[in-house]
Amino acid sequence: MVKQLEDLTFCDDYIFNRVMQNEKLCKRCIEMILGIEIDHIEKAECEQTIRPIYSSKGIRLDVYLKGDDVSYNVEMQNRSYKELPKRSRYYQSVMDVDALLRGATYRELQKNVVIFICSDDPFQKGRAIYTFENRCVEDPEYPLNDETLKVFLNAKGTRDGLSEGLKHFLDFVRAGQTGDEYTRQLNDEVRKVKSRDTARSDYMFFSAKLMDEHYEGFNEGKEAGGTEKEMKIAKRMHAKGKSTDEIAEMLDITVEKVQQLIAEESA
Repeated sequence: MVKQLEDLTFCDDYIFNRVMQNEKLCKRCIEMILGIEIDHIEKAECEQTIRPIYSSKGIRLDVYLKGDDVSYNVEMQNRSYKELPKRSRYYQSVMDVDALLRGATYRELQKNVVIFICSDDPFQKGRAIYTFENRCVEDPEYPLNDETLKVFLNAKGTRDGLSEGLKHFLDFVRAGQTGDEYTRQLNDEVRKVKSRDTARSDYMFFSAKLMDEHYEGFNEGKEAGGTEKEMKIAKRMHAKGKSTDEIAEMLDITVEKVQQLIAEESA
C-alpha cells in the first residue's frame, strides 16, 4: 500500500525531492557531503528525466543541478544496493551525453558528481562515506583527471573522522534526529512540504506518475515476453520502497510470485 502523506519522511522520494527544491538547503547538503564551498548553484531540477537517444534507456534523477562548472546529481536510496555501482556509471554517462547533445565539446564537459544517500550500507564495509574516482592501476597516485566523482553515503556507518555537520545529517537520515541548525531546517522544510494546501493532490499525482512508469515498463516487458523483464521491474519497484503487495497489484501477479522474482534477482 502507498504510504500516507503524514507518514512520509525525508528519506521518501516525494519529500526528498520537494525539500531539495530549496536551493539553500540543497547547496548546503552538497557542500557538507563533499567538504567544499560552492559559490553558486543553478535552480535544482527534481524528477528530471533524461533520455539522450530515443531508443536508449532514460533516467529519472531525484535532484539535478549545476554550480561552479560542476554538474551534480543527488539520489536518495533506501533499498537494493547491488546495482548501484553500474547505475552510478550509467547516470554519469547519460548526463555527459545529454551535455554533448546540447553542443558541448569534450573539453567543455563539466565535472560530473553523482551522490547516493543510502539508508543502509551499500558495500558492507561499515564506512559512512565511500568516494570513488578513476586512477591508474599501476600508479594509484596518478588520477585520470576525467573529472568524475561517485559518492555513496551510509546512514548507519561509523562516524569516525566525519565533520559534526555530516554526523548530524546522517543521524537525521537514519532516524530523523535533529542535532544542529541544518537538520532542524531540513525538518522544518519537511513539515512545510507536508502542510501545503496542494500537498495531498501533489503527492497523489507523484505516486500515480511513478505507477504509470512502472506500468509502462511492465507493458514493455510483456511485449518483450519474459519473466526476466518482470524480475527487473519487480526489483526496481522494490528498490523504490514499494511493498510486495503493491508490486503484485501493479504487475497483476501474486505476492508469492513477487517474492520469488525479488529473491531470484538478488541471488
